[in-house]
This record gives sequence, C-alpha cells and structure tokens, in this order.
Amino acid sequence: MSIALFAYLLYSFYHYRLHQRLQLEKLRNRIARDFHDEIGSTLSSISIYAAAAKKVTKGNDKADNILSKINTGTSEMMEAMSDIVWAVNTGSGHFYDLVNRVRSFVVQVTEEKNIELHFTDNKDLPEIALNMEQRKNIYLICKEAVSNAVKYSGCTLLEVLISTENHRLHILIHDNGKGFESSSFESDTSGHSFGGNGIKNMRYRAAEIDAKLTLYSNLGDGTSIELIAPCKIS
Repeated sequence: MSIALFAYLLYSFYHYRLHQRLQLEKLRNRIARDFHDEIGSTLSSISIYAAAAKKVTKGNDKADNILSKINTGTSEMMEAMSDIVWAVNTGSGHFYDLVNRVRSFVVQVTEEKNIELHFTDNKDLPEIALNMEQRKNIYLICKEAVSNAVKYSGCTLLEVLISTENHRLHILIHDNGKGFESSSFESDTSGHSFGGNGIKNMRYRAAEIDAKLTLYSNLGDGTSIELIAPCKIS
C-alpha cells in the first residue's frame, strides 16, 4: 500500500468518524429539545390545571390533598426532566457547567433552610473532559447527597469541596448534622457501609462511571460523602 493511499484511507476514516459524531450530537440535541418542549409543556399544563382546580375545590380537604400531590409530582418530574435534558445536551459538556449547576442547586436548597454554605472556589480548577454518563451521574450523586443532608441531618453548615489530583476528580460533601452510627448501614463487598435507597442509588451511579463512593459518619459528628472519579484533564 502506497503512502498516498494510506493517507487517503486514514483521512476518509477520520472524516467518517467526525461526520458520525456530528450527526450524533445533532440527534442528542434534537431529542433534548423535543423532550423539553413536548413533555415540559404537558407537565406545565398539568401543574396549572391542578392549581386552578384547587381554587374551585377550596374547602374540600380531600380534593385539596390530591391536587397538592399532583402539583408536587409534576414539579418533581419537571425538575428531573430538566436534569436529563441538561445531561443529554452536548452544549453542557464543559466541567464548569457541571460545577455551576451543582453550585446553583446547593445554593438554592441551603438558602431555603437557612443553612450556611461553604463551596470551594472553582476558578483554579483545570478544564476536565466529561462524557454524558459521567456528567449525569456525578451531578445526580451530588444532588442526592446534598438533598439528604438538607432534609435529614439537621445541619447548620454544609461544605462542598471540589478538587482534582492525578487525573482524579474529588468531591467531598460534608454536613455538621446529627450523623448516625455505622451499624445502621448495609455493608457492601468493599467493606464500606451504606444504608437507605438514596445511598444505594449513589453507589450504583458511581459504579457506572468507575468511581469510588465512600461515606463517613459518626453519631453527633455529621456526615461526609466522598466521590473520587477518574477524569481526563484537558
């Protein structure tokens, strides 16, 4: 095979792969857009109708309770849909998009509960290349950990520390809440102990991206959740 033919074949393969990648990105963006527009508008309509129905049925406690559940359910679905659309959208591929989305969520939930927040400054962190699965799972792990701390720990301080070292992304979420005894966890094969469906879901998400999730807690000393994920630093 001549050098010219080899170079041509190599260029053709590169061009084909680039074309396939661009087509895939277009498809992902179109799915995200359609998902947001079609399902989002339907859920918004349900929420509006439920709010209007509550006014009509004012004084009927049973109906009011049912409509409140519908409203809460649609709000949760809209939030979940927003997370999915963000993860699928190729425009969200930068590491700072992930950090800023985590920060936005943490600020919102801690302000609602009047919890002091310490969030690391991400200005000096390098740009990290994350694929869709990493982006989605890392964000949802952080969201679950923060939600658990805010809802159940009784904390007055929440710390979120993000750093990188040796091609590893480190995320530590710590609260100064009531904590719990290690005996209340369910042990896994690695020897670490976890408990509750929320923690199990975080474990599964970490496993999907070959990351390590560790939980530390002592009764009265708060809880820490550490995520260490492999990453490519640009």
